[in-house]
Amino acid sequence: MSDRLCVVLLVVLIAIVAVAAYLQVQANTRIEGRLNNIERQLVLWNSPLPPQPAPDDGVPAPSAPPATPEPATPPASAPDQPEPDGQTVPPKSTEPPAPLPVDPKEIEPPVQPEPKETQQSDQAESSDTPEPPVETQPEPPKNPEPPAVEEDKDWMDYREAIAKVIDDLLAGREQAVYEQFNNNLTSVLPLEMLQKVMEPIRIEHGRAMRITQHQRLRIGVRPEMHAYQVMVETEKGKPLLFTITIDEQDKIAGLYVK
Repeated sequence: MSDRLCVVLLVVLIAIVAVAAYLQVQANTRIEGRLNNIERQLVLWNSPLPPQPAPDDGVPAPSAPPATPEPATPPASAPDQPEPDGQTVPPKSTEPPAPLPVDPKEIEPPVQPEPKETQQSDQAESSDTPEPPVETQPEPPKNPEPPAVEEDKDWMDYREAIAKVIDDLLAGREQAVYEQFNNNLTSVLPLEMLQKVMEPIRIEHGRAMRITQHQRLRIGVRPEMHAYQVMVETEKGKPLLFTITIDEQDKIAGLYVK
């Protein structure tokens, strides 16, 4: 048993030593490769430069001047070529031929345009083309009249009743007006409150004189009712504005004094 254990240990030890040796060899190979690369670089850096020609007598050689472009020369004319009969043909000239002489009498002066005729022709052309018609707008009236107020046909039916209500209120007869209230207005405006409101107004303005303006109100008013704003001239010269609404049973449904 101990011999087998020793053999196993020995084999393991040999394997470890072999692996370590292999790794050491690989490491040495890598190190040598890197050293070789470094040595090559050092050799390249330390290599001398190629020799250059030394100048004569310590004076630097002058540099060659830049080459100037030569002017273009026309192609040389071909030499006279002999013809079969022994005669020579002169070279063809490249110059343009000279102009032929012209008699000065034959040269006519340029005709100048006549400004009067062109002006007349322009006027004639402009007269031929019709001018566009000018739109004329009617001038607004200086003093425009106010729009006519639509006459209310029902005002003739309620004018006397409304005038009677206003005259009774400014004369101190609130009881007669209160009897014409409908149920809704009597619950909102009792007789005592009506008398209390009208007393200072009656003292300040006095009796009613005449109705100066009237207007029917339609916005917010039911079609079966008739609401009117009435301007009244009073005894003391201060106008009053009454708003009176009459329902379909000819009862007073609304009353406002300003």
